[in-house]
Amino acid sequence: MEIENHPLLKNRVEWKIEFGLDRIKKICSFLKNPQNSCPSILIAGTNGKGTVAKVLSEILKRAGKNTGLFISPHLQRITERISINSEEISEEELENSLDEILKAKEACGVELTYFEVLTASAFLIFSRKNLDFMVLEVGMGGRLDATNIVEPALSIIVSIGHDHEKYLGRKLKDIAKEKAGIVRKGGRVILGENRKFLIDVVKEKEPEKIYIYGKDFFIKKNGETAFFKGINSFRFSIPPLYPSILLKDFGIGIFSAELLGVSVDKELCEDVIFNMRWHGRCEVIPSSPPIIMDGGHNPEAVRNLIRFIKKDLKLNKVCSLLGFMRDKKPERLLPLFKEVSEHIFLTEIPNERSWKAEDFSVFADKIFKNPSEGFDYAWERAKNLKIPLLIGGSFYLLGVLRKRALSVSK
Repeated sequence: MEIENHPLLKNRVEWKIEFGLDRIKKICSFLKNPQNSCPSILIAGTNGKGTVAKVLSEILKRAGKNTGLFISPHLQRITERISINSEEISEEELENSLDEILKAKEACGVELTYFEVLTASAFLIFSRKNLDFMVLEVGMGGRLDATNIVEPALSIIVSIGHDHEKYLGRKLKDIAKEKAGIVRKGGRVILGENRKFLIDVVKEKEPEKIYIYGKDFFIKKNGETAFFKGINSFRFSIPPLYPSILLKDFGIGIFSAELLGVSVDKELCEDVIFNMRWHGRCEVIPSSPPIIMDGGHNPEAVRNLIRFIKKDLKLNKVCSLLGFMRDKKPERLLPLFKEVSEHIFLTEIPNERSWKAEDFSVFADKIFKNPSEGFDYAWERAKNLKIPLLIGGSFYLLGVLRKRALSVSK
């Protein structure tokens, strides 16, 4: 059976959002609370939370700690969301966990969302792996996210920006309050931004200690070297053209590991940063010309991408193939992409949430209903102009086109 056809996944809409912790608590209680099987690290943030989760899990693994990682969304395979020591779980493991959750669902008489199903699966699989840590990326917000039924050994809020306003609020302080829901009284929390409104809402949760980026720890880039200062201080080499914004997330990952009692040094960091694979985040696929893939879909993320293109890659123009989900307010994102785009080609995504590209034709040189046709046209144009091709606007678009992009790079 194809894993996507499992009864718990087949008829569930991936993007359906139903906030609340009661359903996941009931299921996990029936399953004997697998979320409590080992210390957990809970990571929230408008942007960067996935990168911090990935970096932290890689550091912990290389330090000899058995580590589970739960992230979202996936690009190509649903099993990408759950990994043990950097190894993606098998479809068989996921199917077995889904079978157990299906029985629990029927026994408890509750309905679960797609995200809740996969969160419960991660907890169940992790509970049977004799882990030292589980690293959990919050799906959205924090306070009412399914991951937030754990009692975290460490809470991390990477950034605060505008996204999912329908659910989290329009004001940054309101968004911060939702994300601060992952903080526990008497617990420890890392903040990736030194912003008064964020610190104030976190203090209301009465944590034991708040650690702030730029105050208690930092990382700086100097060419192909980075200097980190946290519990320990050291320099380490980084790959050429490594994105500056990802380096900050890398520093948050280092400091998180230090707080968890791991001794992090130059060699460990170089091992991680040169060998870690993290797709769809300022990713450059080597081809002629290069293909840049980035799933940033809010103003802050797009601005970070543009800085990466202009300052790190030192490029003036790219050909852009873009697609968005309709709730991402493309009208505020497209003018940002225009800053670095010689041409903008728009495409729709095979997804019920996809925008109608034709509604934004004023921004486009050409519009494609089919993403593959859009890729072929944009790729030929980029080759003729001898400038990179940027694919962006949505992780879902990246998932559709990733194989195609890799095929032309060979």
